[in-house]
Amino acid sequence: MIPIVDLHCDLLEYLAQDPARSPNDRAVPCCIPFLIEGGVKLQTLAVFTMTEPGSVASGQRQLNALKSLKLTPNAPQFAWAIENASGFCTEDEPLAKAIQRLYNNIECHGVPLYVSLTWNSANRFGGGNCSDLGLKPDGRELLHLLNENGIAVDLSHTCDRLAYDILDEAEREGLTLPILASHSNARSVCKAPRNHPDDLVKEISRRKGLIGLNLFSGFVGGDWTCLAAHVERLLELGAEDALCFGADF
Repeated sequence: MIPIVDLHCDLLEYLAQDPARSPNDRAVPCCIPFLIEGGVKLQTLAVFTMTEPGSVASGQRQLNALKSLKLTPNAPQFAWAIENASGFCTEDEPLAKAIQRLYNNIECHGVPLYVSLTWNSANRFGGGNCSDLGLKPDGRELLHLLNENGIAVDLSHTCDRLAYDILDEAEREGLTLPILASHSNARSVCKAPRNHPDDLVKEISRRKGLIGLNLFSGFVGGDWTCLAAHVERLLELGAEDALCFGADF
């Protein structure tokens, strides 16, 4: 079996919601037995939070689950990532305090593979998928911090305006941090705001980034046959060296 590397799943959230739940529980779509049966050798685990009171506490519960998960026998290798920067930063605390919290988490758990500034809504860093806000001053500062630490920025949960602002800032300031879309498909095939327009796919590919193919039906736009249409379209747009898995289970 060909070994699989996947850029995104929500196992940490499932485990944090119910501390008694086992990572081997087959009621969880991305449980360890399913990962093993699917040939997954390296799974990226997203720390997912909304932008709301309690988001930082939710993020810490998921990181506690990560610590335990790494001790699970026969599990795949794990990387971790931050799906929404609100998971380590409240909306009203000093940014320096949040950055120190991020560094504390890095010291404990290692460097995250990527960070998304936002989720669906807007926050202090910029506009999420259901917003139309660009890069805010705190988002610019966070972007530079990611660059200094070699952490990729994820565009899957940015609105188009924020995505282009991030790309423009990186170009203007000579930032070299990796750019990726951890779990997004082609909007020209399925018009969900979580999927990316053609020109953004081209730009991520031009910058040698990654685009994780999302297997969730709402972003595929139909049954499994529609998934092939996304692959074909992404290849037509020049993403042959960018395309990977970001299953979103």
